[in-house]
Amino acid sequence: MQIKFSRSGGVASLPGLTVHGTVDLKDDAPRVTDETAQYARALARPEAEQLRSTALTLTTPQAREALARAGGQLRDAYHYDVTVVSADGRSHHVTFNAAGGAESWNRLAPGIGDLIQWIDAEAQKIKETRFTR
Repeated sequence: MQIKFSRSGGVASLPGLTVHGTVDLKDDAPRVTDETAQYARALARPEAEQLRSTALTLTTPQAREALARAGGQLRDAYHYDVTVVSADGRSHHVTFNAAGGAESWNRLAPGIGDLIQWIDAEAQKIKETRFTR
């Protein structure tokens, strides 16, 4: 299973601040990478399991529809583009805007608020790596 994500926008919506990442959830060596920033980080098994669980939520049409409807066109919010590639090779894609806390997003689809927080934290690490090289 794989999760591809990008986060753009925000208050200072500058093109150089857009972040892309790929989470490879292989059982033997889960990791997150961003080749543009030459960033790679191994994931601990509990972190990988949590991401796998959330990714399964995103494979449901109901979750993707709820996320697409909920964000609307928020002007200064981050914009997320997430694609889950399941073990059978099927691709599930959703684009949404996020504002508010993790709890409100978790009510729409279990674990999504936690995924947004994870992407935000990982995006920060990727940006720091990009700007220090």
